[in-house]
Amino acid sequence: MRETNRLKSELLSNMSHELRTPLNAILGIGQMLESGSVESDSPKYPSYVSRIVASGKHLLSLIEHVLDYAEVESGRMVFTPEAINVPHALQEAV
Repeated sequence: MRETNRLKSELLSNMSHELRTPLNAILGIGQMLESGSVESDSPKYPSYVSRIVASGKHLLSLIEHVLDYAEVESGRMVFTPEAINVPHALQEAV
């Protein structure tokens, strides 16, 4: 039981770091744009907006994984097997 609690604490510690990283990017770049330090006609503007969107998507994905983990742990997740394209999955993994 102690080992389980230690592992949960370690997971939470790692997850808090993983969640903060994209959130800090979203807030930092958003504040830069909000303050006007980068004008909307700047060539950098689209890149910054893209970073915000990518960081938001990454953050959402992390949160979904945490919620999935909680469902698995609580026994509420239903396993539904489905066919996959193995060569495609391997290519993406590489």
